[in-house]
Amino acid sequence: SVVLHLQAPDPACTPSTCQARTLLALSPQPFPGEDCLVEELEEKRCLASFLCREEHAGFYQKDPVAGKGTCALWAEAFAFAAGLKHGVSPELREAHIETKLKIESDAGRLATCRQQSHQLTRCMSKYLTYIQEIP
Repeated sequence: SVVLHLQAPDPACTPSTCQARTLLALSPQPFPGEDCLVEELEEKRCLASFLCREEHAGFYQKDPVAGKGTCALWAEAFAFAAGLKHGVSPELREAHIETKLKIESDAGRLATCRQQSHQLTRCMSKYLTYIQEIP
């Protein structure tokens, strides 16, 4: 089991990011991930800030809008656009929707975001075994 004792470098690393696993365990839904998509994405962002700092910076901090990088807004739009039931502010919801439309209308920016997303996924996959062991 791996224990991380690090100072949180990302503002997404709040006590609420630790709630994703609890929500999954308590959900009455057959596919509980749908109940806590926003929390899972926040947990991923927090873990990436510790484990994949370079990829995190490119994905979550580059060209920020509403406190997030544009590629993160684009990739997370599926969860945050429908996120009013998750307590997502109307402003953050709108930022996700608008950024997704802008990225998808520009082939170059879309390719860049896909590349950054793949780099982050590749880096995070190295730690998958350890992350699954974190209670």
